[in-house]
Amino acid sequence: MTDLTPFPAGDPSVRVDSPQPGQIGALSHRLIAFFIDAIILFVTGTAIALPFSSTFSRLGLWGRLIGFCIALFYLATFNSELGAGQTGGKQLMRLRVVDSQGRTISFGKSLVRYSILAIPVFLNRLPVPIGRAPGIITFFLSVAIFGIGGATLYLVLFNRNTRQGLHDLAAGSYVVEADISGPVRVRPIWKPHWVILALPLLVSGIFVTVTYNWLGQNGSFPEIMQDIRLIEGVDGVETSSVMTGTQHFASSDESKTIFTINAVWRGPCHEERSHAGHIAELLLQRDQRIEEYDLLQIGVTCGYDLGIASHQISRSITLSPSEWQTYLDNPMTSDDDAALGNP
Repeated sequence: MTDLTPFPAGDPSVRVDSPQPGQIGALSHRLIAFFIDAIILFVTGTAIALPFSSTFSRLGLWGRLIGFCIALFYLATFNSELGAGQTGGKQLMRLRVVDSQGRTISFGKSLVRYSILAIPVFLNRLPVPIGRAPGIITFFLSVAIFGIGGATLYLVLFNRNTRQGLHDLAAGSYVVEADISGPVRVRPIWKPHWVILALPLLVSGIFVTVTYNWLGQNGSFPEIMQDIRLIEGVDGVETSSVMTGTQHFASSDESKTIFTINAVWRGPCHEERSHAGHIAELLLQRDQRIEEYDLLQIGVTCGYDLGIASHQISRSITLSPSEWQTYLDNPMTSDDDAALGNP
């Protein structure tokens, strides 16, 4: 006959199987998990891109869309109920993505969570042709990168009560210790966090608007934009930047004015010097101001960039305008180019 006499209250031999409240994962564990996942995505992206590097180098900014989709499949899937709320990094650090009740989230919510987190990351350093892109696009890119991305990073680092970034708030998710199940008990987010986030965003928006308008009416900015548009009109150039300044040479204790061009080129990396020469020839023909500088430096970057993995090569040639003309009339050999200190 089975003894149904209950154990006395407080008896230590009684094991309670009811779920315990979920606990927010430690920030250090979450950061380590992030870097582990970044390594996994880097290895995956590199393995996919290397055999087709020549093809991928022609994609330009669209290469990041491929990286975005690769990361989407990995992060959105494994952070959802389909992957038990754990990517490889979270498994190693014993973390899990759950909702307020401690349940794994749906793939749809995980997709929203991933998009808000990933869009600023993939937009950062996107090779946008600024000479052809309307100013409003540049403004929205800045808001997405520094506004959404910056706010998410700030909240994860300093929102100690829940460690929820904008991506978690939108999906109603939490990153908790995987060993503890049950409803997530947290204190409300400290309200001054929202004020701290709003003020810099407002100030930066005003600063960018005022600065852009001032540059458009003063200084050499209009002329520089003309040169950028000229370079980005060259077939094969994805984006470019122009800088002017003074370079000091310690060996001769003299300074020279320098006009610097950096162009991102779509296509395989084997004709950088030819591309640089083409850009120099175009500038010398169209912009008489170049003759006023002591040096003209042309840099060309080529290769692929998927956002999660990249392999790019940058080479530059620095000559005086007159030396550039000689170079264009009699292109240098690789040995001559190396003698000038250009890789």
